[in-house]
Amino acid sequence: MSWRSVGVGVGRGLLILLTVIHLVLPWTPANNSDDTVILVAALVIGGGFLATGVWSRRNPRPALTVGAMLFLAVETVAAATGASPWEEGWPIKLILSLLFAYALAAVWLPTRT
Repeated sequence: MSWRSVGVGVGRGLLILLTVIHLVLPWTPANNSDDTVILVAALVIGGGFLATGVWSRRNPRPALTVGAMLFLAVETVAAATGASPWEEGWPIKLILSLLFAYALAAVWLPTRT
């Protein structure tokens, strides 16, 4: 198993994890929200991660790139609006960002022949 296939698998795993987080957590008692806008946003974002995860089966390079950009956009908007400041959960955000960086390196760096 090459480091490229492991990187693609890591990227797909991240997209599946982010899909589950955004589709399931808004309805758990820990994150229960009565605001309809938050629930709809969670569904849209979770659908975006699901779509990029499915797309990565056919074409991993652009799908993982779009998935990483979506992750960074969601985190940036959450931090800018105060919904989830950078100080809150920064180790998890750092780990996810580094794993996305590994997945992107696996699909974008040229191979040695």
